[in-house]
Amino acid sequence: MTKPKTARKIPLIVFTAALLGCSSDPPVLSIEIITGHETDTFSQSPAVARVDITASAAEGDLSLSASAPPGGTFDFGDVPSDRLLSFEATGVDAAGSVVVRGRSISGIYLAGVAGGVIPVFVQRVNQWARPPGGLARAHVGAPAVVLAERYLMTTGGLTASSAEGSAEPKTSDFYDLFGYGGAVGPAMPRAARSMVARTSAVLLVDDAGASWVDFDTGTYDDVALPAGLGSFADVSGGSTVESSDGRSFIVGATRRGGTPTTAVLEVKADGSLALLSLG
Repeated sequence: MTKPKTARKIPLIVFTAALLGCSSDPPVLSIEIITGHETDTFSQSPAVARVDITASAAEGDLSLSASAPPGGTFDFGDVPSDRLLSFEATGVDAAGSVVVRGRSISGIYLAGVAGGVIPVFVQRVNQWARPPGGLARAHVGAPAVVLAERYLMTTGGLTASSAEGSAEPKTSDFYDLFGYGGAVGPAMPRAARSMVARTSAVLLVDDAGASWVDFDTGTYDDVALPAGLGSFADVSGGSTVESSDGRSFIVGATRRGGTPTTAVLEVKADGSLALLSLG
């Protein structure tokens, strides 16, 4: 099993900013502000008069800001290329009110940016918006998770289809929240009805069983039933609820397409499983 390859994106370039890494011949990184499927993000009344962008280090000890009109350019100057930065962009109207906002994923390692481009998706505030591209296939009735703080992953469900036709529901599909494009992933060991994510791994649950899939190692392992749970069918199709201490809960009472149960599958932070009950 291999990690998904990101589909090529075609961004709308609104303005760019140069970031210089510290070296004898520093590379230049461009920041592209992209607006996705909405074409009037900057021109909609009230129109954007100025764009402000801030780069912040993960450690909290570095913050850089710059401004430019839409379509303009600016330069952050010399920035160490070994830092982890996040970028936030805001667009303000002539009265100074924020009407457009967006941010990058967190902790971008500047030296590891391929292609020399950091995209930042922005949208009108208090409105729905669609980022560029989309999933290659639609999985009907399927769960979805965020993997490695970068990929939206979906797999399983009742059916999977695209403009090219139907596909096996076990196939996986990803949307890259850095590259802003869809990607087709490998087939999973089972058609998931519920999922839980752990950094670079996902737990897939269907009526017949459960499997951990590790994208770092390219392997998967079937999981034994936790003590007291008669079948994974008692929780498969249930919604996943996340807790602040790193645990996840697949709730049998919320099962889709099946009889609700009182069973709750607890997935601990280390990936081990336990059974809880609502009553």
